[in-house]
Amino acid sequence: MQEMLSNIFGKTVQESKGPTTAVTTEPQGTTLGKTVQESEEPSAAVTAEPQGTTLGSSIYTCPPNMIYGNCTREATCEDPKGESACNSTCLGSTGCICKAGLMLNGSDCISASRCSCFVTEANMVISNGKTYVNDNCTQKCSCSNNRLICEGFRCDTNAVCDVENGVRQCYCNDGYEGDGETCESLYTDCQEVYDAGHTQDGVYTIMPTGWPGLPFSESCKMENG
Repeated sequence: MQEMLSNIFGKTVQESKGPTTAVTTEPQGTTLGKTVQESEEPSAAVTAEPQGTTLGSSIYTCPPNMIYGNCTREATCEDPKGESACNSTCLGSTGCICKAGLMLNGSDCISASRCSCFVTEANMVISNGKTYVNDNCTQKCSCSNNRLICEGFRCDTNAVCDVENGVRQCYCNDGYEGDGETCESLYTDCQEVYDAGHTQDGVYTIMPTGWPGLPFSESCKMENG
């Protein structure tokens, strides 16, 4: 029959095997008919912070014997009570400060026992073995083993409170000798030495009347007065 029909219509008739559904395959890397491209934007870089004390977003590393905290009027070797010393770049903010019990000495924090003596009245430090005399020579302070000792001070009636070579103290008037607290008249000759009760032979300081130079030492023999 099929051959007959083919001859009639001149066409080849193929058997139908049911409807065919066409399936379109999307290329890989596409979604919903649109090509998805990989992002080429670089990811955010993470910076490693250095080791240290972290407060907020900042990291601070303080020198030995220092901690990070609120800046105040720090005690220093020059100002143990912290009354006049002031770090203007730090006061009122935060930064590295000395640990409790330590005092600032330059850029280091040390114990108070290592500081020289501080004289409050003069707002200054005197080192061990040194002394300080106030402006009117009524008080003398000395430093011994980092301990400040102050006591009353008075010039001899034959002395004056003055500054010589940068040192303030009592100085005996011309014609007198001593430490300023006690001044004795200079002898004009050995006879005056003897008359003053010094009956032993010895070397005495003599300043003859009208002598233009400094007093000098003279050996006096008191055997015959």
